[in-house]
Amino acid sequence: MKHAIEIERDFDVMQNYEKNDENLITAWIIGPGGERFVDPSYRIEIFLSRDGMIGLGTELIRKAYGFKPGRHWHLEPMIRDNVVQRMGVYVLPSSNEMIICCDDLGKVEDYLKKE
Repeated sequence: MKHAIEIERDFDVMQNYEKNDENLITAWIIGPGGERFVDPSYRIEIFLSRDGMIGLGTELIRKAYGFKPGRHWHLEPMIRDNVVQRMGVYVLPSSNEMIICCDDLGKVEDYLKKE
């Protein structure tokens, strides 16, 4: 199966995105009161269908070209009267809400420095 997706390309960025060691991600759990916490005894799992991977991946690439720190998207689970595709995917009713956020996370070396 072939997927042809129009994505504006900046070849300098696409070929060099790893060279600056700024290709970072962070994840945590947000409690009922909005409190963020990271606890190594918990894990975060994301299950995607093949088409879900293509849909989400495509939207993430598109959003990267309009990257602005502070922008975010809520992926809410579908309910009977509210079936909405967000970021190229439908989130199953048994899922938690996910929020995808843009932020400048620095470089890998920033996290490896000794305190």
